[in-house]
Amino acid sequence: MSGTVAQPFEQGSSVETTARVEFLLPGTWWQVDLGSQKAVTASARAMAIRTVGKSDEMAQVRREMTEHVVKAAESASAIDASEFYLALEVVPGAPMPLSLTIASPRLPDLLSLASGGMSAAISIKAALEKAGGSEVAVTARDEGNVAWARSYELLQGPVVPEAEPVHRLSVDYWLADRTGRTVLFAFSLAAIPEEAIEAVLELTDAIASTASWPQAAPASE
Repeated sequence: MSGTVAQPFEQGSSVETTARVEFLLPGTWWQVDLGSQKAVTASARAMAIRTVGKSDEMAQVRREMTEHVVKAAESASAIDASEFYLALEVVPGAPMPLSLTIASPRLPDLLSLASGGMSAAISIKAALEKAGGSEVAVTARDEGNVAWARSYELLQGPVVPEAEPVHRLSVDYWLADRTGRTVLFAFSLAAIPEEAIEAVLELTDAIASTASWPQAAPASE
């Protein structure tokens, strides 16, 4: 399903994207409307109000949050994203600045599942390694007729004296099915301590592993 704009996705929401792939999001997420610049701003402002309220004391916080969401949505639109989500709360009581961008880039024809899920995932892995230098982990899900390869990049975050170092994490999943349909799930986390990286990768792996394309309905006779 596609959620109502300016409304959060609640615990365990099932989402069907414009790319027709379905997946599950744990916790509560906000879908930013990418339809136009005006829609992005309105959606970002609504999220800020939902998060910190309407009081005058929080006006500056709302303004800064709106600007941050608009900037992030512009980055998503730059890669022709079809949808953009922001996590409000994945685990109760523990906000996480995690975003999910969904796009449908065209991948080389060799990325077919005709020869099996693992072969397709390895082909995706080889293409990613050729294009960049990111670490790539390969996983195939034959039971769902979906294969995906994961690449991630870890960058040093801002250095704050006498504070634990933080990192910026980007995790991309390239998914393909047996009919040649493809989709990109791009996760980004602005600030994460090193000891939490593996837990976040487990979370994004879990979300990507729920992805599937619905089977076409049989033609009526």
